[in-house]
Amino acid sequence: MEQASTLLFSKHWDVYQEIIANNYMLHREIADYFERSFAHIEEKKGIRVLDLGCGDAGQIAGTLKFKQVDHYTGYDLSQPALDLARANLQDLPAIKEFVCGQMEVLIKQEQEHFQLVYSSYAIHHLQDSEKKQLLTDACRRLAKGGIIIIIDVFRKQGQSRDEYLDSYISWMGESWTAIDLPGKELVWEHVRQFDFPTTIENIIEWSAELGLTVIKHFSPDGRHHMLTLKRTRYAE
Repeated sequence: MEQASTLLFSKHWDVYQEIIANNYMLHREIADYFERSFAHIEEKKGIRVLDLGCGDAGQIAGTLKFKQVDHYTGYDLSQPALDLARANLQDLPAIKEFVCGQMEVLIKQEQEHFQLVYSSYAIHHLQDSEKKQLLTDACRRLAKGGIIIIIDVFRKQGQSRDEYLDSYISWMGESWTAIDLPGKELVWEHVRQFDFPTTIENIIEWSAELGLTVIKHFSPDGRHHMLTLKRTRYAE
C-alpha cells in the first residue's frame, strides 16, 4: 500500500510540477553539478545506477542519457511515480528496473554493485538512525571507484527540527509566489509530517566512519545541498 509520505507526489502532481517548473528547490543548478560529478566515477563505461527514492526520475533522466549507463535501478514507494519514471527513461539505452517499496528495505536485498548510488530529496523522510543505516547499505553496494550522491535539505548545526521547519515553511510562504495558498498548505502539511532532516555534520561523520570522503559539497542557497561521496578507505 502506498504510504502517506508519497501522497504529495501521486495525488497532487500539479503542485509538484509547479515546484519543479519554478525551480524553487534549485533543481537546475544542482543538475549542472550532478552532470559534472560523473568525472569522479573511475569506470566511464558500463555504469550501473541505483536511484533511491527515484520519484518520476525526471531530473536524472536528462543527464543519464548522455552517459555510458548500462543499467538503471529505481526504488520508490509510489507505483504511479515509478510508472512516470519508466516513461521518462524510455529513451535511455540501458536495462531498467523499477522496484516499488521502501528504499531502506530494498537496498538490504540488493545483490548488485553500482558505480553511482543516487538519492534526490528522499533521505530526509527517514529518522537519523535509518539515514545512517541507509548510508551504510549504500556504501556496501558501491562499486570500487564509484560515488554516492545525496541531494537533500539539512538542518543547521544546533538547529532543532521545529526551528528548521518554521524557517523553511516561512521561506516557502514568502518565496513560492507561483503556488496558490491551498497548494502551499498542502506542502506545509507534508513537510511538518514527514520531513526529518539531519545536519551536514552528521553525514560527514557517518561517511568518515564508512571510509567515505565528501569530495564535493554544493549548496546554491544554503537550504538545498548536493553531497558527492567517494570511498577512500577499504577494509584490509
